[in-house]
Amino acid sequence: MSDEAIDRDISRIMRKVAADPNDEAMCEPLVDLIIEGGVHKLHSTANCLQAAEILSNRHPLPAIRHVLLRVSIAGEQPPYDIYTGVKLFRRFLSGHPREVYRNTAYLMRLLSEDLIERAHAQHFVPCDSERFALAAKDFWRRCAEASCSAAPHVLLRSNFELKAILLPESSIRGEIVFMRVLQMQDVTFAAALGMAKAANRWIRFSEASSALTYIDFLERTSSHFAAPLRLLLRGLGTGDWRALRDFIEYPSAIQSPHPGELSMSLKQIERYLTHKRWQSRDSATVELCKQKLERAAKNLEAWTKAHTAIALHFNGRGLPGTDWMEEQTLAGTALFQRQDAELDHYSDTQ
Repeated sequence: MSDEAIDRDISRIMRKVAADPNDEAMCEPLVDLIIEGGVHKLHSTANCLQAAEILSNRHPLPAIRHVLLRVSIAGEQPPYDIYTGVKLFRRFLSGHPREVYRNTAYLMRLLSEDLIERAHAQHFVPCDSERFALAAKDFWRRCAEASCSAAPHVLLRSNFELKAILLPESSIRGEIVFMRVLQMQDVTFAAALGMAKAANRWIRFSEASSALTYIDFLERTSSHFAAPLRLLLRGLGTGDWRALRDFIEYPSAIQSPHPGELSMSLKQIERYLTHKRWQSRDSATVELCKQKLERAAKNLEAWTKAHTAIALHFNGRGLPGTDWMEEQTLAGTALFQRQDAELDHYSDTQ
């Protein structure tokens, strides 16, 4: 389809969206066009202005607002949070840590289901189809178990919400994997960061037992940090990645504020637990908090090393600025090799 034909289709769809900015059915054809060709194809001034006008003068549903926001800045490098779109799901990531943990696992389950379905429909072709299928099935199973195999309080307004945040910048098929993995990571880290901040508040008020509840579910959530990276490693080819760089250099995982903020928050909790004067009746609870916090910190460290290993895998060794990464990559590579062996064993026993 020519650029002129695409612009005519978009203009027609935009008029329908403007007429009823709360009707997802009117916006869905626009999302389909973006998934097929990428936001970058929509970068004409007319398209951007039309989307901006609807945003200014109407009050669309959050998912439709997100789609229009992406169109309004088409041709620019989108900020990380706008690229991932996970802020639409933040309403599920506050409250009691048990519910937040289940909601997080369920959201990851939905995202992984969508990725598996798109692989089956050949919307993208995994670079290692066999290992991708094993890793995706294993990840889905773990998320289903963590969410008790049922939807907790995650009630998406419709499947459109899940679709509306899959808005790749390019037409490169591997970007579908890249986006979904970033979204899984963002959901998990946002949940973990919220739990860490809540634990910090309770510790400052000397409420060790309340802090333990949050640290317990923080540890459980952190166990899911590294798993989505295996989907990226087995699903996204290096050729697709290098072609993608011109489109998504800015909204990469390193731009997410959550891992850095979480690391600082964990260190702050550790300082409080170590140096604060606790009454003798709290000693056992404080010790348990320390143990669970240490495991969460190790899970974060494992994610960092795995992320470094993947960065080297995609970007190559010996490039300027990669020396520091090469020093950390052995542990990350070993983690993936161990997980592959576990998946092979699990598959053989089924």
